[in-house]
Amino acid sequence: MRKTSVIPAFIALVLLSANAKAQTATIQAATPSDSVARVIVAQPAVDESLANLQKAAEDLSKAVEVAATKIVNNPELKVAALQVAAGAVGLAQQSLAQQLKTIEAALNAAARQIAVAQSSIAKKQE
Repeated sequence: MRKTSVIPAFIALVLLSANAKAQTATIQAATPSDSVARVIVAQPAVDESLANLQKAAEDLSKAVEVAATKIVNNPELKVAALQVAAGAVGLAQQSLAQQLKTIEAALNAAARQIAVAQSSIAKKQE
Protein backbone atom coordinates (compact mmCIF):
# COMPACT_ATOMS: atom_id res chain seq x y z
CA MET A 1 0.00 0.00 0.00
CA ARG A 2 2.86 2.35 0.71
CA LYS A 3 4.18 2.23 -2.85
CA THR A 4 0.69 2.66 -4.24
CA SER A 5 -0.02 5.71 -2.10
CA VAL A 6 3.40 7.27 -2.59
CA ILE A 7 3.11 7.29 -6.38
CA PRO A 8 -0.02 9.50 -6.53
CA ALA A 9 1.47 11.79 -3.88
CA PHE A 10 4.64 12.16 -5.93
CA ILE A 11 2.62 12.81 -9.09
CA ALA A 12 0.54 15.43 -7.28
CA LEU A 13 3.69 17.20 -6.06
CA VAL A 14 5.19 17.14 -9.55
CA LEU A 15 1.99 18.54 -11.04
CA LEU A 16 1.80 21.27 -8.40
CA SER A 17 5.43 22.15 -8.99
CA ALA A 18 4.95 22.28 -12.77
CA ASN A 19 1.81 24.36 -12.34
CA ALA A 20 3.61 26.81 -10.06
CA LYS A 21 6.51 27.14 -12.49
CA ALA A 22 4.14 27.71 -15.40
CA GLN A 23 2.28 30.41 -13.49
CA THR A 24 5.41 32.20 -12.32
CA ALA A 25 6.79 34.12 -15.26
CA THR A 26 10.03 35.99 -15.05
CA ILE A 27 10.25 39.00 -17.31
CA GLN A 28 13.29 41.20 -17.60
CA ALA A 29 12.82 44.76 -18.79
CA ALA A 30 15.17 47.73 -18.94
CA THR A 31 13.94 51.30 -18.93
CA PRO A 32 15.60 53.82 -21.26
CA SER A 33 16.69 56.01 -18.35
CA ASP A 34 17.84 53.09 -16.21
CA SER A 35 20.30 50.52 -17.52
CA VAL A 36 19.59 48.10 -14.67
CA ALA A 37 17.28 45.24 -15.67
CA ARG A 38 14.28 44.74 -13.45
CA VAL A 39 12.78 41.36 -12.77
CA ILE A 40 9.02 41.17 -12.53
CA VAL A 41 7.57 38.00 -11.09
CA ALA A 42 3.89 37.24 -11.55
CA GLN A 43 2.60 35.08 -8.71
CA PRO A 44 -0.61 33.06 -8.76
CA ALA A 45 -3.42 34.13 -6.51
CA VAL A 46 -3.52 32.54 -3.08
CA ASP A 47 -7.05 31.28 -3.74
CA GLU A 48 -5.89 29.56 -6.92
CA SER A 49 -3.00 27.90 -5.10
CA LEU A 50 -5.31 26.71 -2.34
CA ALA A 51 -7.74 25.36 -4.92
CA ASN A 52 -4.91 23.47 -6.63
CA LEU A 53 -3.76 22.08 -3.30
CA GLN A 54 -7.31 21.03 -2.41
CA LYS A 55 -7.69 19.25 -5.77
CA ALA A 56 -4.37 17.45 -5.31
CA ALA A 57 -5.42 16.36 -1.80
CA GLU A 58 -8.74 15.06 -3.14
CA ASP A 59 -6.96 13.19 -5.94
CA LEU A 60 -4.55 11.67 -3.43
CA SER A 61 -7.45 10.68 -1.19
CA LYS A 62 -9.20 8.95 -4.10
CA ALA A 63 -6.01 7.14 -5.08
CA VAL A 64 -5.47 5.93 -1.51
CA GLU A 65 -9.07 4.77 -1.34
CA VAL A 66 -8.70 2.81 -4.59
CA ALA A 67 -5.45 1.27 -3.36
CA ALA A 68 -7.04 0.30 -0.05
CA THR A 69 -9.98 -1.30 -1.86
CA LYS A 70 -7.60 -3.28 -4.07
CA ILE A 71 -5.64 -4.42 -1.04
CA VAL A 72 -8.77 -5.55 0.80
CA ASN A 73 -10.05 -7.47 -2.22
CA ASN A 74 -6.78 -9.13 -3.21
CA PRO A 75 -5.28 -11.61 -0.72
CA GLU A 76 -1.79 -11.32 -2.22
CA LEU A 77 -1.83 -7.55 -1.88
CA LYS A 78 -3.21 -7.88 1.64
CA VAL A 79 -0.26 -10.08 2.63
CA ALA A 80 2.18 -7.69 0.98
CA ALA A 81 0.55 -4.70 2.70
CA LEU A 82 0.76 -6.44 6.06
CA GLN A 83 4.44 -7.21 5.46
CA VAL A 84 5.11 -3.57 4.56
CA ALA A 85 3.18 -2.45 7.64
CA ALA A 86 5.10 -4.87 9.86
CA GLY A 87 8.37 -3.56 8.43
CA ALA A 88 7.24 0.01 9.02
CA VAL A 89 6.32 -0.77 12.62
CA GLY A 90 9.69 -2.46 13.19
CA LEU A 91 11.50 0.51 11.66
CA ALA A 92 9.47 2.92 13.80
CA GLN A 93 10.33 0.94 16.93
CA GLN A 94 14.01 0.94 16.02
CA SER A 95 13.91 4.68 15.33
CA LEU A 96 12.18 5.35 18.65
CA ALA A 97 14.77 3.28 20.49
CA GLN A 98 17.57 5.30 18.88
CA GLN A 99 15.82 8.57 19.65
CA LEU A 100 15.28 7.44 23.24
CA LYS A 101 19.01 6.88 23.66
CA THR A 102 19.74 10.32 22.18
CA ILE A 103 17.15 12.01 24.41
CA GLU A 104 18.46 10.22 27.50
CA ALA A 105 22.01 11.31 26.70
CA ALA A 106 20.87 14.91 26.19
CA LEU A 107 18.92 14.88 29.46
CA ASN A 108 21.87 13.44 31.35
CA ALA A 109 24.17 16.11 29.90
CA ALA A 110 21.67 18.83 30.81
CA ALA A 111 21.36 17.42 34.35
CA ARG A 112 25.15 17.51 34.75
CA GLN A 113 25.29 21.10 33.50
CA ILE A 114 22.49 22.12 35.88
CA ALA A 115 24.26 20.47 38.78
CA VAL A 116 27.51 22.28 37.94
CA ALA A 117 25.66 25.59 37.62
CA GLN A 118 23.84 25.09 40.92
CA SER A 119 27.03 24.23 42.77
CA SER A 120 28.71 27.27 41.25
CA ILE A 121 25.83 29.50 42.39
CA ALA A 122 25.94 27.93 45.88
CA LYS A 123 29.71 28.60 46.14
CA LYS A 124 29.22 32.22 45.09
CA GLN A 125 26.52 32.74 47.72
CA GLU A 126 28.74 31.43 50.54
